[in-house]
Amino acid sequence: MRDVLFARKMTGLLRRITRPLALILIVALSLQAASCGTIIHPERWGQPRTGPLDPSIVVLDGLGVLLFVIPGIVAFVVDFSTGAIYLPGPSYSPYPGPPRVVYPPPGAYPPPGAYPVPGGPPPAPVPLTRIDNVPTTLNKEKIQSIVRAQTGRDVDLDGPDVGVQRVKDVDDASRLLNAAREQ
Repeated sequence: MRDVLFARKMTGLLRRITRPLALILIVALSLQAASCGTIIHPERWGQPRTGPLDPSIVVLDGLGVLLFVIPGIVAFVVDFSTGAIYLPGPSYSPYPGPPRVVYPPPGAYPPPGAYPVPGGPPPAPVPLTRIDNVPTTLNKEKIQSIVRAQTGRDVDLDGPDVGVQRVKDVDDASRLLNAAREQ
């Protein structure tokens, strides 16, 4: 008889404890499942694993460690391994964005080499060709005709951006021309 009364007391006690305990367990596991940054921020999967940590994810994962040690540690491991615990930085973007080079509208293209491409390689040294001529017959018209014959372009030697300088040989002229291009 004593055992029957004891069993009834324990059954009643278990009924009163089971419901609140189940409720606490459901709330704790829901909090743990929601605290995983991989679930909250699936767009952060695969982002670089560097940069500042997201404080909200760290706090929620830390709560998981305080309440349930193993699931909390698992949440931290999953968030660190997927990169979901890190804040997205300006360098991370799945879309690289529009091209940085601005192209002119159709029909308004300048001649090749008219302006350098941004971020392009530095200008290459200008190769020069030696053209032998009698110095006594050399004048502006003769130089202009030689340049037109070699390049296919007209040149105005009287222009404000034209400078005349005497050089010893073709290599010296190439050095001077490259130095002028770098300025």
